[in-house]
Amino acid sequence: MAVTLVVLILAGAVPQAVGAAQQAKFNGLGPYRMIWSRYYSSSIAAGIFKMQIQGSSVPVDSYCIDLYKPIRVGNILLVDGDLSDAPSTVDWCRVVYILSHYDYTKNYPSGHPLYGLNIYDRAAAIQAAIWYVTTAPYGPYPTGGKYQFMSDPKTMTPRYDAYYASSPERIRKAATGIVNLLPADCDETFRYPDEIILTPDTAQACTGQVLTATLTDQNGDPLAGIKVVFKTDLGSFNDNSIVKQVTVTTDAAGKASVTLYDLLPGQTATVTVYATGNYGSFLYDPLDSKQTLTTITLIPSSVADTAMVTCGQACVSHIIVDKVTSPPGDPTVFDFDASGGISPAYADFTLKDPDPANDQALKPGVYSVTEVPEAGWDTTSSCVSSIGDTETANNLELDTCETITCVFRNVKEGECVPTGEVCNNIDDDCDGLVDEGLTRETHCGVGACAATGTETCTAGSWGGNTCTPGPSSPEVCDNVDNDCDGLVDEGLTRETHCGVGACAATGTETCTAGSWGGNTCTPGPSSPEVCDNVDNDCDGLVDEGLTRETHCGVGACAATGTESCTAGSWGGNTCIPGTPGTEICDDGLDNDCDGSTDENCVTGCSLTQGYWKTHSVHGPAPEDLRWYTLGDVDGDGTSEGADETFFAQKSGNTKTWYEVFQTNPAGGNVYYQLAHQYMAARLNIVNGASSTPAVDTAIYWAEHSFFPVFAPTASLPDAIAKKAGQYATVLDNYNNGLIGPGHCPE
Repeated sequence: MAVTLVVLILAGAVPQAVGAAQQAKFNGLGPYRMIWSRYYSSSIAAGIFKMQIQGSSVPVDSYCIDLYKPIRVGNILLVDGDLSDAPSTVDWCRVVYILSHYDYTKNYPSGHPLYGLNIYDRAAAIQAAIWYVTTAPYGPYPTGGKYQFMSDPKTMTPRYDAYYASSPERIRKAATGIVNLLPADCDETFRYPDEIILTPDTAQACTGQVLTATLTDQNGDPLAGIKVVFKTDLGSFNDNSIVKQVTVTTDAAGKASVTLYDLLPGQTATVTVYATGNYGSFLYDPLDSKQTLTTITLIPSSVADTAMVTCGQACVSHIIVDKVTSPPGDPTVFDFDASGGISPAYADFTLKDPDPANDQALKPGVYSVTEVPEAGWDTTSSCVSSIGDTETANNLELDTCETITCVFRNVKEGECVPTGEVCNNIDDDCDGLVDEGLTRETHCGVGACAATGTETCTAGSWGGNTCTPGPSSPEVCDNVDNDCDGLVDEGLTRETHCGVGACAATGTETCTAGSWGGNTCTPGPSSPEVCDNVDNDCDGLVDEGLTRETHCGVGACAATGTESCTAGSWGGNTCIPGTPGTEICDDGLDNDCDGSTDENCVTGCSLTQGYWKTHSVHGPAPEDLRWYTLGDVDGDGTSEGADETFFAQKSGNTKTWYEVFQTNPAGGNVYYQLAHQYMAARLNIVNGASSTPAVDTAIYWAEHSFFPVFAPTASLPDAIAKKAGQYATVLDNYNNGLIGPGHCPE
């Protein structure tokens, strides 16, 4: 069954072009409450809307933006960027402030507007606060039409906006608390992501290409401290392993950078970057006929940019070897043994200081080069990779397009040639000190506990590591190893909700790579709507469209009307009795609408209850067929004479008129005393005996205030018992001919 939820968007306030925008489908409700809308005069759903974003398997939590347009399960909206792209008539900064500061899944401390509320109440209160902001352009209540939600007075007739039946003030009080804490000059004091630019937007590189994202806020200023996600379809963000996605936090200049490695010749990588956080993405209907929503978290396509990195045609790998002597320019020829490679193989060669470097083009592979020792010379070597790899001359791992440059330094024995100091227990810079001032960065811990420190070189060895892992914390669903056990988002599940009204159900979702998915929730079955303050047919509305026929007035004044169901109770009766006239004798009508027909017309005669008791179908005297003029008094569709049931639907009595006549009022049971005289009087009247005002009063009281209320064996209040006895006496006098038209000859 389709679910319809009455919600709105400001008319004419959305873009009209569809293009190839990303789609979002309404799957159903999450946690919510049914709260009152004075505009609709009914309860409406306020809380979480589950939207399935195109390209994602996990629905995202969303809120309604306004109150005055519908949306149904299965409806499609379009993604239109962050909320700064939405219509300007609404203060969107305040909406984003609510999204980023109030989390329906979180318990809050004392003093907070959401303190003491459960997940359903929190979701409803946040929704109500958002409605307050987004409906502000309509103006305060009353407007004669649409107005700002919760600007109405808190009166009970009719109920006020955000009234919640189980606890009337709970939702509105919390929503008002949120509204009261909203910043007055939001755009001056609160900042949120608006635009991100990735540079360069195109580049030519096979490896080592640096890409930088710059994030700005709604005012165009750099925005620091926001996590942005980089993704690539080709290559890797790590030179030593395949890493297709990384998260980086923007610095004080709003910048975050990554390096792309390992593209193959002819490949073009698409690198995407997007901002994250609870800042909302705008979901709209281009035809302006369905509800507009905001997600809680930014959708990846909202604040995003892309760049293209192309690796050119096939390139050649090189090993370059240069010779440096001290003293410089020495003409000594040095021999080198080279090994590795096939077609071509790395060839041996000779070098002297003045010569150009030896440059050989080779295929990727493992190579080595060593200098043949020359008497009187001390030899050292160092190698540098064009892609940042660590290489040594006797083990050169040559990659595609990589160039490795090795320098062999020869110093004549007895000479010190200054070079940069390295950790080797040698005075490399010839200053009389060994390994002085050398430190390097170290890393320790995993996940959120990862940290850096330093080591110091002493006598050719690194030591004194200052790195200390950070503290762990409980695991949460954010694609981070919070508890620092080497696993990410392990063992995390949460309760989910689906369906509305009587179909509401719960399930579970599991966290994988920072996203919740695998929802097991299945809505329950619906049923026809009945008047019980429950959404039985699961369409998001309670007791909608329920009416029933009502009756009022008696005799010629009888009329019909209707009642409507609201919040489980029938009310608003439209029935108005007709105007009484003057009683006309012998026309069989109650012209003056007093419940009696042809009263005060002295006609007919009366018989005692003893007569009627013995002259029924059950004998013993012959049956008086005038029993059947009584009619269908028990409403079962059949006129049964003495076998009609006596006030069964009201007092719980199951006896027939005949059985009541046969029941002895033992112990002075005033119920049966009155019943015997009442039944005889009713039979006398329907068979033509004139009544009297006193008789009419006694019958009316018995029919409306006594038999429908009290059971035959009920313990009666003294005042009721006394009145019943008095009216039994009046009717006895009537049946015996002491009052009224007189007694009939039997």
